[in-house]
Amino acid sequence: MTDSRNVRAQAPLAPGMRPRPSAVEIGSVVCGLFAFVTLAIWGFTAWPLPWNIVAGIGAPAVAVLVWALFVSPRAVLAVLLARVSLAAKNRLGLDIEKRHQDALHSALMSGVRAALQRGSVGEAIVAEAVRYAQSSVPDAIAKLAPAGGVLAELARAKIDEIARASIMPKVEVALPAQMDPRRYR
Repeated sequence: MTDSRNVRAQAPLAPGMRPRPSAVEIGSVVCGLFAFVTLAIWGFTAWPLPWNIVAGIGAPAVAVLVWALFVSPRAVLAVLLARVSLAAKNRLGLDIEKRHQDALHSALMSGVRAALQRGSVGEAIVAEAVRYAQSSVPDAIAKLAPAGGVLAELARAKIDEIARASIMPKVEVALPAQMDPRRYR
């Protein structure tokens, strides 16, 4: 067990109050002030008279502005840019994936319907539907990268979907015993 005699419970802070700064936070402030003063000294000493005032005041001002916008604990632009980029990535990434999924399911459904219209039966329907999907939406398959057998399972689900919708009579597909859908009902 740990020795907890040196641990004291702290009362919650009143609204608007902050905890005491740590040594690291104090050191960070001192280093920042040193950097800004160094930039000011550099600006005043490294340039001739008209430009030394601009550089002596401008260099630390630009450094403070960059720090406040991007690096500070409450950096406005860094948080804003991070949120905008995350939202764009999520929005575009999910939309693209959804479009690929819809295209793949539509292609499998079309492949099953075409195979049924040609009079295919059993696993031939599944094979034709998978071939149709692979030829009609190769980009979606490449992007989604379904594991082996997933396309066949989706095709079997589309056969069941068609059968449930009473579009055509129930088509029996020979399934291995471990994949028999009646086991899971």
